[in-house]
Amino acid sequence: MEIAKNETKLNKLEKKVLNDSRQWELFSGGPVLVGVSGGADSMALVVLLFRLQEILNLDLSVLTLHHGIRGESADRDIEIVQNLCKKLNISCYTRYEKVLELANEWKCSTEEAGRRVRYQLFDEVSSSLGSNCKIAIAHHKQDQCETILHNLFRGSGLTGLRGILPKRGKIVRPLLDVSRKEIEEYLKEYQIEFAIDETNLDSMYTRNKIRNELIPYLKKEINDKADEHVLTLANQLRQADDFFEEYVNDWLSQYGTKFPVRLPIEDFLELKPLLQGYVLRKILKENHCSLKDIGMVHIEQSIEVAKKGVGRKSYLSKEILVRRDYDALVVEKISEEATKSSLPKLPKVTYKVFSYNSSEKIPKTPCMKWFDYDKINDALTIRTRQTGDYMQIYPEGGTKSIKALMIDQKIPKEIRDEILLLVDGNHVVWMIGYRISQAYKVTENTKRILQVEIKGGQL
Repeated sequence: MEIAKNETKLNKLEKKVLNDSRQWELFSGGPVLVGVSGGADSMALVVLLFRLQEILNLDLSVLTLHHGIRGESADRDIEIVQNLCKKLNISCYTRYEKVLELANEWKCSTEEAGRRVRYQLFDEVSSSLGSNCKIAIAHHKQDQCETILHNLFRGSGLTGLRGILPKRGKIVRPLLDVSRKEIEEYLKEYQIEFAIDETNLDSMYTRNKIRNELIPYLKKEINDKADEHVLTLANQLRQADDFFEEYVNDWLSQYGTKFPVRLPIEDFLELKPLLQGYVLRKILKENHCSLKDIGMVHIEQSIEVAKKGVGRKSYLSKEILVRRDYDALVVEKISEEATKSSLPKLPKVTYKVFSYNSSEKIPKTPCMKWFDYDKINDALTIRTRQTGDYMQIYPEGGTKSIKALMIDQKIPKEIRDEILLLVDGNHVVWMIGYRISQAYKVTENTKRILQVEIKGGQL
C-alpha cells in the first residue's frame, strides 16, 4: 500500500472521503491525530488518511487507548493498531487507563468514563503536536443514525436531533457520509486486519441496544431504508437549526450574552417557545456551560418562570439560575455555596409506627405529628410542591390545591417553592410548619399511629 500521489490513484471511497473533507473544510494541512481503537471504522480511517496525506498535506499520528477492561482481547487490539502504524510508518501513541476505577471515582457509567478519558488524551497529545493539530474520529453513517435516535429518546431539542457535526473545534469526522458496508469492503480490498470489540454486542448499553436491536427492527418491520430516512431528516433539521441560531444571535445582540443576562420580559414572552429555548441555550453556550445534562424539561421550567411573575426561579443546572425580576428574566451563574444556601435545607426525619391507645394525648408540637397509618396509600416522600398537589381540608371531604392553600395561609410568593411537604403521591399529608390533611387525622377508629418527627432544616 502506497501514499496516493494524485487523485487519479484513488479508489471510489477515497475520492468520496476526499471530496467530503474538502466540502466540509476539515483539513488545512499540518498535524492530524487519529483516534484508533483497532475496530473496523478507525482502522479504515487511518488507511484512508494515509492514502490521502500527500494530497491533503497531512502529518499523521495515531492515539490508541487500552481501557484496562477486556484483558487479552484489549491487548490484542493494541497490537493490531501498533502493527498497522509500523507498516505505514506512522507514530503511535499508546495509553493505558483503568476506566472502571475512574467510572467509580467520577460516579458515572463505564461508557461515559471511557469517553471522557479518550477526549482528555486527545487534548493532551494533540496539544503536544501543535496548536493547529486536528483530531480525526471515525464516526460513520450508522453512528450518526444511532446518535440521532439516542438524542430523540433522551428528550433532546432540534440541536440534538441534527446529529454529529463533521467538524467541531479541532475534532473532524471524515467518515460521516460513509456506511459500515463501505468500510468493510475497503478493509477487505487492502486486506487490513481489524478487531471486534465484544462489548459492542452487549445490549446492556443504550447505544448498543439501538444499534443491535432497534435499528434492525425498524429496517425489517417498518422500512428497509429507515436509517437513511433518519439521516435525511437530520440534514433538514440541521438547516432549520442553523436558521434559528442565526435568528436568535441577531435577537440577543440587543441584550448581550455574558452573565448576568437580563432579557426584557415582554420581548422574551413575544418569542415562540421554540425560540425561547434557543435563547437560553445560546446564553449557556456563550458562557461555556455544558449542555450535556440540560434537557427540554429544564428549558420548559425556565420558560414557565418567565410567565409566572416576580420572585419565581428555576435552576438550569447546579450553578445556573433563571429568575423572574419585575421587568426581566435574569439568567445568571451563582457560586456552589450560594446554590446550597438558596435551596431548602432538608431536615432529619424520624418515623415510628405503634398501636393507638385513645387515652394517649396527641402531641401539639409543630415538629411532631401523628397520622392514621392505615390511611396512607403510598410511600411517603418529603419534597417541595409540584403541579397537582392538594390537601383535604374538611373532615367530611373537600380538597384544595396547595397553591390556593398557600395563598390562604398568606405564605409569601417568594418562599412557596421552598416549603417542604410530606406527601402521599400528590396528596399532601403535612405542609411542614403549617397544617396537616384531614384525610390522615387520628380518630377514634384509628388502630395504628405513624409518628413523624422533624429535626433541623427549614420549617
